[in-house]
Amino acid sequence: MELIGKQVELLFHKNEYDRVELRSQQKSWGFLKQVDLNANYRVKRDKNNDPVISVKETTAETGKIWGGNL
Repeated sequence: MELIGKQVELLFHKNEYDRVELRSQQKSWGFLKQVDLNANYRVKRDKNNDPVISVKETTAETGKIWGGNL
């Protein structure tokens, strides 16, 4: 969570399109990893825009189309 609110660069390396490097302030933070949707869903913002991790056990709803029945 050190990079929340910071400007970052995403570097795509030639012939390695599935690997994306993250840089901020001329420092490499390594290659991105796939996000755990359940963990990512729990990060919220308070009234001061500071990150807060929700302790409620909820699951993100995915795969639904608004207003449609499939």
